[in-house]
Amino acid sequence: MSIRGKLEEDVAKAGRILRGGWGEKIAIGILIGHLDPITPQQVYEYISSQKNLFDNLSEDEWAHYKKLVESTSLSNIDTARVRLELNKRRNDLFQIMTNTPDGLEWLDEQFKRLREKLGLLTE
Repeated sequence: MSIRGKLEEDVAKAGRILRGGWGEKIAIGILIGHLDPITPQQVYEYISSQKNLFDNLSEDEWAHYKKLVESTSLSNIDTARVRLELNKRRNDLFQIMTNTPDGLEWLDEQFKRLREKLGLLTE
């Protein structure tokens, strides 16, 4: 299955769960799930080139994903929580992010972009 296909499947599941009250955990899961096929070398290259993790998604795909998660508030999620979860679930990538200049800032920006593109309220 392609990365895009896997992400679409994960987001569809997430949309159903978000509406069921599990939004906070799933929003973090979307980001970490998108990192699932990414190797440490690839994440280093993303950080070094300041490449957006979600650049391969079209506006139509974002609109579809946004519809899946509409009316969800994620006021309890911040980047510190994302970092904690990533450290637990993908420590290999978290170590690269921690040890690469601007790596944690890159991660923070990826989560910020995800929230913005999905139209999720975070404040």
